[in-house]
Amino acid sequence: MFLGEQHSNSDYLAGLAVAVTVIMDGSRSFLIEIQLCIACGWLICRETFEWYPRGSRADMITSIITKQAGLKLQENGIFLNVVSGFNLTGTAGDLAIAAAICSSFLEFPILNGIAFIAEIDLSGELRMRIPSQMHSSKVWRFWVALI
Repeated sequence: MFLGEQHSNSDYLAGLAVAVTVIMDGSRSFLIEIQLCIACGWLICRETFEWYPRGSRADMITSIITKQAGLKLQENGIFLNVVSGFNLTGTAGDLAIAAAICSSFLEFPILNGIAFIAEIDLSGELRMRIPSQMHSSKVWRFWVALI
């Protein structure tokens, strides 16, 4: 169903991080795949992230990871794709984006069967107040990573 499941035993995903989150659209919830690739040595190029109405949200998550986890992300190009053209209007996908950034940068794959659902605040603290998304991820047989 997801790219990570189709090619989990191949080199196809080398350097590409795939994370799954659950978003709400009205009263319905959807599993969304987030794909991210970090290209080392790229000149810093900032594009507007159209998938978030607040364009600085992705930059905020990157800055938090740089500050709190000590990853040197400043000199890398970060390219993110939200599959199916969904717009992430809420903050429940923050943890999935952070997990994908760390996974791609450290070249450590995210295991199948994990859905990341949490908001990240400026201190790096996770805020979880999303029981309906947790229920949807269990229906689809995902383990939910809430820290």
